[in-house]
Amino acid sequence: MKFAATRGAYTAERASALSGVPRSTVHYWARENVLVPSISPAKVKLWSYTDLMGLWTIYWLRKRKLGTDGWDVPATTMTAVRRALRMLRDLDLELWTEEGGPSVRVSPAGEIFI
Repeated sequence: MKFAATRGAYTAERASALSGVPRSTVHYWARENVLVPSISPAKVKLWSYTDLMGLWTIYWLRKRKLGTDGWDVPATTMTAVRRALRMLRDLDLELWTEEGGPSVRVSPAGEIFI
């Protein structure tokens, strides 16, 4: 998924360190068109700040979450993440914006809502 560049330009190593997503996963998601770096998708890939937040959001969705209200929310499947990303593209929405934060919500069952 592509995101508009807003500030900064980060290499895969730096994008990984800042987002908390393993570098191999950052590269894999770029290759598999899960999240393509918006500044430079070419040989020297460069991710924007918004891309970093998108990486973090996808990574968070893929983890088990324990809510403060006692809910144990399972990790969202990659199939569901890809489906949500396709829906966002079809609606011409971004996964994350600086103005509004994430565009997705997750149910206690781990389902994604746009």
